[in-house]
Amino acid sequence: MSDIDLDEAIKAVELQVATFDTAAASAERHSAVSRSELLKFADLTSKAMYAEDSKSMAETHKLSEVAKGIAAASLSLANEAKAGLDQVRKAREQVEADRLELEKLRERTAVLERAQATKVTLNVGGQLFDTSIDTLRSAGDSFFACLFGGKWVAKSDAHDGSIFIDRDGTHFRHILNSLRDGDKTVLPNDAATLSSIAAEADFFGMPDLATRVRNQLQQKDADTLNSNAPDAAHHGWGVGVRSRYARRDTGPLAWGR
Repeated sequence: MSDIDLDEAIKAVELQVATFDTAAASAERHSAVSRSELLKFADLTSKAMYAEDSKSMAETHKLSEVAKGIAAASLSLANEAKAGLDQVRKAREQVEADRLELEKLRERTAVLERAQATKVTLNVGGQLFDTSIDTLRSAGDSFFACLFGGKWVAKSDAHDGSIFIDRDGTHFRHILNSLRDGDKTVLPNDAATLSSIAAEADFFGMPDLATRVRNQLQQKDADTLNSNAPDAAHHGWGVGVRSRYARRDTGPLAWGR
């Protein structure tokens, strides 16, 4: 639903509220008239009770019947006015609830439209990944900050609107998951896969992820060495192997530093 449709719906609801307010005021006036009729009934009853002895019983009876009729009509009007007022109040409450729901719907629609405006599709080595610009820029000074921060011109494909990145997309989902979840991202345990993720993290300028992956690789090396230590000691072999996954200082990345 567009903002225009929502605004028109809210205006319609507000018009209904005004209509119900008018109906409520009318019902209250109706109730006031009924109270006035009851006062007339009391006055007529008083006249009937204190009629002079010289008047005939027929006239007294007539006054009494008229008074009863007025009382019955007034009571009926009062009941109708009360019932009508209750209906107006209930209807107004429902209209107010509908108006609030429309406001919430408009807010949710605005949030959705903002989210859709930042949605982006990346084509990484032929694999498509849907994400948002906010997610990609959350890594700070990275490849994606250059791509979507105005430093570079990100050209989208004329066919599907995707932005092409010339990298192997096999492990790119781990890059995205790290951007979304940070340190909570679950990494694979395979050494070859971890090594590839570290290389991708270096390329995309995500040092925190690269460090975390290499630490996990070094821990795997240490665990392997520890598990082989008894055999090495038994055979008298020396154990002094430097982890092949230790970070090498490669200098600034070529794409943006």
